Amino acid sequence: MRKDEEINHKDRDKRNFWFTNLFVVGSADHGWISAKQSHFMRHLDAREKARWDTFMAEQETQQATEIARAKSEGVPWTGRPDGALRQAWEETNG
Repeated sequence: MRKDEEINHKDRDKRNFWFTNLFVVGSADHGWISAKQSHFMRHLDAREKARWDTFMAEQETQQATEIARAKSEGVPWTGRPDGALRQAWEETNG
């Protein structure tokens, strides 16, 4: 990992380091994701939470594809620019 990257625990359990529970993000995106997760927990907005879960599943699939491609090409995975997740969410969901 680079110094500007952090790990998001999808289930919010920082003790769960199972690889399927981890998602690499930049510092700004990490804070933004944590705030979104807290919002959903406080407000229990099921429709917005479902949109969020679909969006994050798509992003996780895309990240896994990028990592696999880099591995098959024998090059390091460079990750995404910090803030890219938030920008993608806003472009998709306004």
